[in-house]
Amino acid sequence: QKIVESDSDRIQAKILLARAQTALGNAIAEKGNFREGINYISEAAKLYDSIGAATTIDAGLKRHYAENLSFFATATLKSKDSTSNAEAGKLYRQSLDLWQDLKKQGTLKESDSSQIEKISSRLADN
Repeated sequence: QKIVESDSDRIQAKILLARAQTALGNAIAEKGNFREGINYISEAAKLYDSIGAATTIDAGLKRHYAENLSFFATATLKSKDSTSNAEAGKLYRQSLDLWQDLKKQGTLKESDSSQIEKISSRLADN
């Protein structure tokens, strides 16, 4: 039982760290320091990947990961690196897939319902 509790504690710690890194990275990117912001957001995305956030039934976790990917895509696009358009498109697509999963599961919050349209629009513009 201690192993299970320990694993649960580690997963919770990763979730909290990923949320903090996403928020920090997004704030830094919004101030115009895209590279540094992307580094934080990217590390958060790796944490979400490591705990299976894309395939979880936990709607809150999936929502946070979808949000992370959207922030990651936006910062990448604004960085204007040579590969930023293609990379941003890939990240927006991943985010959109998660938002659509939440909608299919019936767990998309009303406050998040505009995300599908917003990200679809960004993909069309990209």
